[in-house]
Formats: sequence, C-alpha cells, structure tokens
Amino acid sequence: MEEFPITASESAGDQPLTLTDAERQLTALAQQLSAQLEALSQAESSRQQALDTREADLNRREMAAMAREALEERGLPAGLAECLSLEDEAALRAAVDTLEEAFRAAVQQEVEKRLLTAVPKSASAVSLSDLSDEDYYAAVCRNE
Repeated sequence: MEEFPITASESAGDQPLTLTDAERQLTALAQQLSAQLEALSQAESSRQQALDTREADLNRREMAAMAREALEERGLPAGLAECLSLEDEAALRAAVDTLEEAFRAAVQQEVEKRLLTAVPKSASAVSLSDLSDEDYYAAVCRNE
C-alpha cells in the first residue's frame, strides 16, 4: 500500500502545519484513495464479468456435448443437438424425449407410405426360342 505523508506547506517555510493545510492534504488524499478504490472496483467488476462469460460458454458447450451424447444413445442423428434447448439438464432431457418421439413417428410414417406404394412391374419373361435373331443376339450380348 502506498504511503501518503502529511507535510508542512512549502510556502510557509519553518512554520508548523496548520489545520487548514492538514485538511487540504487529507481531502486530496481521500480523493486519491477514492479514485484508486473506484479503479480497483471497476477492474474487479470487469474480471468477474469475463469469468461469468467464460462460465456460461463452458456450460453451453457441456450441455451441447450432453445433447449429442443423449441423441447418439437413442440412435438419433447427433446433428439434431443444435435444435435443442440447452438451458439446463431437465429441459434438455425433455427436449430429447420429444424429439425422439417426433423423429420415430416421422420415420414410421414414411416407411408405411413407401410400403403402400405400388410395386413396380417386372418385365415378362420371354422364352429365347420365341425371339427373333436380332433380339436374341441383343439379349445374349447384353447379359455377358
């Protein structure tokens, strides 16, 4: 800590320190200390704000990793983690449950839709003896 000595007025020479001089020096000293205290307070405040920002960023990354892990455990694409709420663990679990239900329902619906479509008709089998010479050689050459 800095020391601030109270000294006699330089203009007074050998005269003793007066009450006015002491009050003036104490006031100046109090202002210096207040300025230093304010600077320290601002530095502490900015340091605390930087720490809070880093902590929030770390929590977001941790929750994103938990989301990807939860999705992978359930067999869902990990890329869906970007769509989830990452506020807290309970909200994350609820969002993963809802997402899983919706995803599985959409997949099931698409599978059923594809199963209901008409099966493509296969070409009818023609006996090679019924083909003309040109068709026979075209078919044989194509299958080689």
